[in-house]
Amino acid sequence: MKSSQITRRELLMQATTGLVGWAFLHSPLLAYIFPGRAREVLVPFLDQPPKPTSS
Repeated sequence: MKSSQITRRELLMQATTGLVGWAFLHSPLLAYIFPGRAREVLVPFLDQPPKPTSS
């Protein structure tokens, strides 16, 4: 059975690439890069919690 070994440099490169990809996908810049369509409408939630009563 062969064991595949990964070097420290390869591990760092793969981890860095994964972190950069994750950060890019969770970035608000995607909203600017891929804007919505002209006819899109924001649908409000129907199950909003009741407003707090002032005491």
